[in-house]
Amino acid sequence: MQSTVSKRSLPSQSRSLASNRALRAITDLIVKRCDFQLTMPHPLAAMPFRYLALTHKHFWLHRKQPQIDALNALGGYLHPGDTVFEVGGHIGFTTQFLATRVGGHGQVHTFEPGTENLETLRKNIRTCANATCINAAVSNRIGKASFYEDRLGGFHSGLSSDFAQMRARLSRKGALADVVVRDVHTVTIDHYAAQHGLHVDALCIDAEGAELDVLRGAETTLGALRVLMLTVTKNHDAVYDLLSKAGFTMQTAKGKQLTSLGDAKRIVFAVRNTA
Repeated sequence: MQSTVSKRSLPSQSRSLASNRALRAITDLIVKRCDFQLTMPHPLAAMPFRYLALTHKHFWLHRKQPQIDALNALGGYLHPGDTVFEVGGHIGFTTQFLATRVGGHGQVHTFEPGTENLETLRKNIRTCANATCINAAVSNRIGKASFYEDRLGGFHSGLSSDFAQMRARLSRKGALADVVVRDVHTVTIDHYAAQHGLHVDALCIDAEGAELDVLRGAETTLGALRVLMLTVTKNHDAVYDLLSKAGFTMQTAKGKQLTSLGDAKRIVFAVRNTA
């Protein structure tokens, strides 16, 4: 049964939306003004790791331990002198680990298109002489694209049109975290590697739904890659098929082989078949 909205209810709805937007703007301003930097020893990299107490609190409550477990597993595949590309640098937690693991003769190139966390990311890798930050999005083409970024930590950001829908939902609900959209430069893994004369040994991808496009722009690189660690949130079957055809076996961080990626958001390891 289709519901109807009376004309009388429209003014009250408009006032409610305006009130929610005002509350969101005030809260966002308070968080930005009152936030402060904390520093802790990186549990794996043995170097100072900086984060914002209010903005990045969610990371430490919900994502720290799974990330540590995944990085410990990834470390078993990396060697001193390796070159690693990281798609989605966020605030540099993974970047610091990678820079330490590949050593002074290795290289880490981290791609982060967002602006919400860029300053913190750069601070965290400032002492990593072998790490380079590229403020661009990785996709399957070179050019520009719309990038959607939440303004309270940048935890939910990406090129996917899903973020446009998320922005609309947040606005309707008067959520405290808003999503802004802006144009960003896009690069491909293959073009960037060829442009800088790099042989890539390992690839880390946390692209919030754009992982299939990232892989499609890395066909040449995949041919010589040893290992990938990627978070799969969309196009699970297509990602699995592409990596299988490129000669990889998919498995969990604990080494359990996967015959499909299912539908859940998960960290997956793709390891080069040696047989």
